[in-house]
Amino acid sequence: MISFAIGIAILLVSSYVFLELMQEFSAKFKISPLLVSLVIIGLGTNIPELVVTISAISYHDPGLAFGNIIGSCIVNLSLVFGLAVVTGHIRIGNNKTQKNALVLMGMTALFIILRQSAISNFWQAVLLLLAMIGALAYDYWLAILGRKHEDRSLISRLIKTEKKKRHYPIWLQIIALILCIAGLFFGGDIVVTAIEHLAQVWQISTTVLGLTLTAVSTSMPELMTILLAERREDNKVVVGTLIGSNIFNLTLFPAILLFSTTQKGILPINDLLFLLATTLAFVFVLFRYRLRNVTHRMGLGLLIIFLLFAFTATY
Repeated sequence: MISFAIGIAILLVSSYVFLELMQEFSAKFKISPLLVSLVIIGLGTNIPELVVTISAISYHDPGLAFGNIIGSCIVNLSLVFGLAVVTGHIRIGNNKTQKNALVLMGMTALFIILRQSAISNFWQAVLLLLAMIGALAYDYWLAILGRKHEDRSLISRLIKTEKKKRHYPIWLQIIALILCIAGLFFGGDIVVTAIEHLAQVWQISTTVLGLTLTAVSTSMPELMTILLAERREDNKVVVGTLIGSNIFNLTLFPAILLFSTTQKGILPINDLLFLLATTLAFVFVLFRYRLRNVTHRMGLGLLIIFLLFAFTATY
């Protein structure tokens, strides 16, 4: 438990500094916080998932990696987003938010179709990487358009806010960014190790472990980042981090795994359907509450989805 607490503390500090740096980055380069959170924060908070994927490759255990990928996606959209909604006031943006939600829906459908197909692992990996590159290029294009229109006032406010703060040399900011990523890596690794040790004592299979305990523990960076962003009323960061995290979970990490193994790693159809249903629920919320605050009742509904997932995955 001591190591678990240390890991959580490292994640909390790293997430806080990471958010500060990303806000300054967004203002300096006049880029929408949604794009910054979707790409940079989304990838940065996914470092623990990358650790699990690499570990699964070394142990020739694709079940753990795929279980963690699916579990992390479900945890992000139900537990993490649900907690953010219940504990605060999440206002959903317009236009780019909904377009990115559809991109996430497409990535989810592609992942499920490929994992149920007879296509070789190599070509599945290639298709997933191409889809990821296409999604990132599309998000960048949306950000460029948004800078001239819908994000213009938001970026102006960010620039004014950043001008009031004390600024540090660029080399110091780069060092801080590297330390933050290292903190997310080691903090996530400590938490994952502590949780997996507990699961071994309970004698839980690696696939179930990946779907539940490992998925929850590797989602800690997302949870910490989003709760901090919610406290700062950075709603675009909340939504962008979740969408970006899941896009990388469903494209980059499976591709790394598929390039390294010829094992199919068959996934239970029930888990894939739960992933699809959870993503649909998340996308529904983003469209239903366009330009409005998500109700606490809806947040409770998302938490119930997580509890149902945890129950069905364990029993």
